[in-house]
Amino acid sequence: MRGFRAPIASFLSSAVLAGCTQILGVEEGRFEGTGGTGGSTSSSTTAVTTGAPPCEPVDCDDDNACTSDTCAAGTCQHANLPSGTPCGNGLTCDAAGACDVCTSAPQCGTDTACATYSCVAMKCEVVFQPMGASAGNSVEGDCLTDVCTGSSPAPMAVPADDPPNDEEPACVTLGCTDTAQVFPFPKPAAVGDGCTDEQGNGQCGRDGECNSCLTSFDCPTSEFGSACSVITQRCGCDSNADCASPSARGPMCSQSQCRCTSDAECAANLRGSQCVNSWCGCNDESDCASVPGKPVCGPTQICIPVQL
Repeated sequence: MRGFRAPIASFLSSAVLAGCTQILGVEEGRFEGTGGTGGSTSSSTTAVTTGAPPCEPVDCDDDNACTSDTCAAGTCQHANLPSGTPCGNGLTCDAAGACDVCTSAPQCGTDTACATYSCVAMKCEVVFQPMGASAGNSVEGDCLTDVCTGSSPAPMAVPADDPPNDEEPACVTLGCTDTAQVFPFPKPAAVGDGCTDEQGNGQCGRDGECNSCLTSFDCPTSEFGSACSVITQRCGCDSNADCASPSARGPMCSQSQCRCTSDAECAANLRGSQCVNSWCGCNDESDCASVPGKPVCGPTQICIPVQL
């Protein structure tokens, strides 16, 4: 009986090895994509391959001129470009992927009222003016001014007392609000402030107009008359008595102003002894003989005293 054990064992060993080889062949075929030995071609004999997922963004652009942007296995890769690679405004990349290797300040930026650029040890630096620092007034008369933000080269506009320069009545100026709603608005001067009207002087009234007078006390020596008109608030006359001053334009009250009708009415007038265009005045130096101080006849035909 012992003589048969070796061949049987050998036969079984061969059969088992042959079967394992076939099984291994099928398994290997399934992973390697090849057919099995002596078996049918099932799904276990064909490989299934799929592409890598796309990157987001597809071009992987990181907006850095000093990196190489690629997509690998669905992941964006950003490799630093070699040191010295050109970038920016004449700048070059450093080994860390930064575009800041400079040789002069203009490569780093253009100076503004709020920022100063410099190149220090081949690195760009910027110094910002503190928040609120004045950056000038880019638009005159818009009730705004420019100030720095402390972190930007560009200024921002804020409300300011910057009214337009438009001509307004003598007693009205344009001002600015102090709120966020900025706009010019009329601002009357204080009552009694001095101003210049067609009579040559005056005071600001409550109506924002330049008035020659507020009361008759403002007109005692006015050449137009010593009375203050309630309606026009101009110095003038209500009667001939208001023209008694020798500096008045004449002794006669006409159309609320002192006037003359003849040279005789101006004989002792300090403006001149001639009636010129209904007002006492002069045509030459001889018409100023009664005026003290060696006067001359001025360009407006009024005697001008010249003190020696």
